[in-house]
Amino acid sequence: MHPELCLLEATNRNGLTYFLLANLLTGLVNISMETIFVGPIRALQVLVIYMFVLSLVFAGLHVKNVTLRIW
Repeated sequence: MHPELCLLEATNRNGLTYFLLANLLTGLVNISMETIFVGPIRALQVLVIYMFVLSLVFAGLHVKNVTLRIW
């Protein structure tokens, strides 16, 4: 396994779960702040945290060899 493909494999392994968690996080961000009035620095911070959380969760699932089946 190539280490540079680990995050891609982790995302593909639990694609539906990734999609659902991403939508929940998007809703959480939209509820917690008025995104239309957020400046560019704060928006970048939110995006970096958003992607870090998603990557951390699914890389952790991949390392532990967990596949979530929702259907």
